[in-house]
Amino acid sequence: MNAEAKEIFDKLISFELLIAKIYMRFSQMFPEDADFWWKLVIEEKGHAAILRSGYESFAPMNLFPAELTAISFTELQAALEGKEAFIKAIDENPASFDRRKALLAAIKIEEQDIEKIFEELMEYAPATRAIALFQQLNEGSRGHARRMIEHLKNIS
Repeated sequence: MNAEAKEIFDKLISFELLIAKIYMRFSQMFPEDADFWWKLVIEEKGHAAILRSGYESFAPMNLFPAELTAISFTELQAALEGKEAFIKAIDENPASFDRRKALLAAIKIEEQDIEKIFEELMEYAPATRAIALFQQLNEGSRGHARRMIEHLKNIS
């Protein structure tokens, strides 16, 4: 695997860890939803671990979905910068977020960028061994946006 692929994987891993960091902030800010956010933190860290394993073990054997690494370096860098700016906004003005706004922001995260690709791969009929393996590794960690929408309905 070449240096460019390693850079893409490293950025994808960083992206998942930034998402986990955002959800951790929300877990700390909203104790009444802490368990909900904490589960998502664990799942996002799991996504990062899957990506790390993908790079180290599965990609060299062509057993990792190419869809996850097909995103351009420029798009990936922009997504990372956007998430870093979002964390900074949370840290600088946590009072500007309420439970509802946090969930709406998280739904937006889950419906764009890499998170959307991640989720879409879980919905595919596994046409390749790589997608089937990815789905098996990720089975317990899917449907974030759907779960967030359901949780949002429970907030008054």
